[in-house]
Amino acid sequence: MAIHDNTDDCPTDPQPGALASHLRAFGLAATLCLSANVARAEWEGDEAERLIDAVYDLRAVNGLTAIPLSPTLERVARAHAADLERHARNSRCNLHSWSPNGAWSPCCYTADHAQARCMWDKPREIGRGTYPGDGFEIVCWHSERMTVDIAMRCWRDSRAHQHVLLNRREWREIEWRALGVAMSAHYAVLWVGLVAER
Repeated sequence: MAIHDNTDDCPTDPQPGALASHLRAFGLAATLCLSANVARAEWEGDEAERLIDAVYDLRAVNGLTAIPLSPTLERVARAHAADLERHARNSRCNLHSWSPNGAWSPCCYTADHAQARCMWDKPREIGRGTYPGDGFEIVCWHSERMTVDIAMRCWRDSRAHQHVLLNRREWREIEWRALGVAMSAHYAVLWVGLVAER
């Protein structure tokens, strides 16, 4: 069994005052629109709800409030889970990449964050105006069937992802105001944003 959580792509020891660069590095990707081919069958609705509950439980145990749900960020998460599931990744492209096989702007997201803009704009592009802010994504891949327990272990065991979920270190001054998640056969995808969805 293999778990990939993109830990190598997430800075874990930022320099003081580097919040802005980390916000840019963890932002969301740009798309032209949500592909009509993203079938609801490609994500697990009940499992996604359980994943939301698990995220809320983890935050509550750490004295944090629940993050309001965002239909747009859920759509982005579902689109990305389906895209990741359908299209094999180039080994130099990490899990924040988007294929050219959909109605969105594709990108190969590499460890140097050169394509970060491709991520930051995804909620605005997919939402077509329903979500005005940047988004931030964490993803977990598993070689066997993805479960809530596997996703949560993946993210808890990654300091960088744990910091995002629990507003620690470079994220401690951030208040997440929007959340969307999706799960597919091998991926768990979670998006958060600074702006509440109207």
